[in-house]
Amino acid sequence: MARAFRAGAARAPLASLIALLVGATPAFPSDINSQEKFQDSVARVIKGSCARTDNFAGNVISMDTGEISFQMNQQMPMVPASIQKLVVSSAALHHLGPAFRFRTLISHSGTRSNGAVHGDLYVKGMGDPNLIPEQVWIITETIRSMGVARVEGKLIIDQSYFDGAKAAPSWDAKRSQRAYDAGLSALSVNYNTFAVRVFPGAASNDPLAISLLPDPGYYRIVNKGITGYPRRKVEANRTDQGAEEVIHVSGRMAPGDREKTIYINVKDPVRLAGQVFLRYFAQSGVEIAGGWAEGTTPENAKLLYEHKSEPLALIVRGLNKYSNNFIAEQIAKTMAAQLEGPPGDHASALKILVRFLEDSGIPMNGVSLTDASGLSRSNRLTASAVARLLFKMGNRFDIGPDLMAALGIMGVDGSLKTRGNGYAINYAARAKTGSLNGVASLAGYGAGPDGRLHAFTFIINDPRCSPVQASETLDHLVAAIRQWAP
Repeated sequence: MARAFRAGAARAPLASLIALLVGATPAFPSDINSQEKFQDSVARVIKGSCARTDNFAGNVISMDTGEISFQMNQQMPMVPASIQKLVVSSAALHHLGPAFRFRTLISHSGTRSNGAVHGDLYVKGMGDPNLIPEQVWIITETIRSMGVARVEGKLIIDQSYFDGAKAAPSWDAKRSQRAYDAGLSALSVNYNTFAVRVFPGAASNDPLAISLLPDPGYYRIVNKGITGYPRRKVEANRTDQGAEEVIHVSGRMAPGDREKTIYINVKDPVRLAGQVFLRYFAQSGVEIAGGWAEGTTPENAKLLYEHKSEPLALIVRGLNKYSNNFIAEQIAKTMAAQLEGPPGDHASALKILVRFLEDSGIPMNGVSLTDASGLSRSNRLTASAVARLLFKMGNRFDIGPDLMAALGIMGVDGSLKTRGNGYAINYAARAKTGSLNGVASLAGYGAGPDGRLHAFTFIINDPRCSPVQASETLDHLVAAIRQWAP
């Protein structure tokens, strides 16, 4: 009891602030059994929804006391979908630290004199998941500012920090072109995707205007899109025609329509990195005489510049608020390389994740991890494991605030921006969503009627309703926490 009292006392100022922000007032007089009321309200939500007692798992834990406020099938193994990203986020914050920065190393062989590198220039990726075109521009501009105007040899793209696998072993062999299905690589540019930006022409019957970002220069665009009425859905996809990669664009936009952006992943991440770096070096005024090639940085290469990403605490926000599979897998393989030595691989990463859960005292019965992002249907988590992880992390001052800040805010941002409509629960929860065909999940922290926090996990597998209805059920359960949780 002493431990519970200290936890509650330490958290009281935060709870008071949350109560003030969400306008919390007690839902019932103190003589009513609030625990019973809460359990009954959750049971009614489940009974009146497409969740069933055999396909739903839930667990709610008081952050003050650690007591379980609600449980149903909490030990039943479930396909978690993207709430599994909470595992890799917590493990990365624990092992790497919120201030960790991913590095990209620029080195050269040979000598350097009179504005020229008399050798090769090496770009070694070390897992940075956020190396967007602006960051590539910073790198190339920095190298030019250091006095390098010409490289006599080649630009060498070094991917050796990771193994060569572009996907988790459990992912389907047949991959889509969608951005969420992007391949992995130690040096990745723009999440290994490019944006097809489509604009209407100036007048009816003009072809649509198309640009790529980043534009690696090796795609041929076949534009069948037209400006005019009636509007027709704009679509884009890539095809391989021998050695040539082609982007096909079709559809119809009215004059004055807003830009349509379609994100497509790349077939070859190494080629994208090589071509984009080559182009940006040229734009910065650095001539690469020998073109680019894939290779490994020699031990005697001289370091020119070390580029660092933003801190991990900020990167996990993009990971969780927008449920980015690519970032999750890049972080996992980076952890493997950092803790076990390069090349980072999924087998080592998954062992690290399991060991982290075990060391954190998480119940492991029914838990099986086959990737970091939750994209695989082979993953299994229990509501108890996820809720207990959230409880443990939320009570860690060193990394708990960073994990909580990385979650979407109900009704406000990220994948929760449009959630909770009709339940008056905006700002009342921070959570991670999960969605696959036949899977809907939600896990995070919710404020009760008095502002005190609760860790919660709700998972539905095989719902007998639409994805929208399944999501509404989960939102209704958050509303139950907001109104009834003791």
